[in-house]
Amino acid sequence: MCRIFGYISVKPLSPAFAFFSGATNLFTLSKEHDDGWGIAWTGSAGWELYKESSALYRSETAPSLIRSINAMLVIAHIRKASRGELSFENTHPFVSDGWAFAHNGTIEDYSVLRSMLGDREDKLQGNTDSEAFFQLLIKNIEEKGSVVDGVKGTIEAMNGLEYTSLNAIFSDGNQLYVLNYFLDENIEYYTMHIGRFMIDGVELIAAASEPVGGIEGWEKIGNRKLVVIDRRLRVSVYPLP
Repeated sequence: MCRIFGYISVKPLSPAFAFFSGATNLFTLSKEHDDGWGIAWTGSAGWELYKESSALYRSETAPSLIRSINAMLVIAHIRKASRGELSFENTHPFVSDGWAFAHNGTIEDYSVLRSMLGDREDKLQGNTDSEAFFQLLIKNIEEKGSVVDGVKGTIEAMNGLEYTSLNAIFSDGNQLYVLNYFLDENIEYYTMHIGRFMIDGVELIAAASEPVGGIEGWEKIGNRKLVVIDRRLRVSVYPLP
């Protein structure tokens, strides 16, 4: 499986705390989740993206790059591959049509999932279940005209498919969305966490697969919930079927 992290803040902030601070952080976790890593962040012209198909802890670029990022929206991922070869195209986060997305879980019925995409199948750059799930999510959001309804529609469309988890952190560049939805019995592994923090004098709300950064205040989201955080750090929680 993988580990995912994201935050939205009131002012630009470095994500270095999640990567390097505390006993548990993305750098240390990448020694187990060592099949690639990536980070997407909002810049002046939209989403910026950097990823590598090798382990974060082995990267010579990561330390200086991460510390140079100063952004109000960040999504990061460290990969433990379950489908698709190790390549740039298969490494999270994925960016498409103004959205950035990272997923933790395995969806077994890849061919069925891909067949649901319609014209959006042409958007796929790699061959992971996660990227196909991302494109299906965008498709349903566009068709429903609402992120919440699009998420619900995607879950309904995937009813009957075999998967462990649909856990995801994604953003349209304006709000941060955190989906905690799993079928696997490993509750502790798949329960997402969220917290409101003050880092270097900047208030933010962060979400992660597990608490990182050596900071206090992480709380479990719980299964079958969609959390939406806006630019003013207002939080809305939507229960899912």
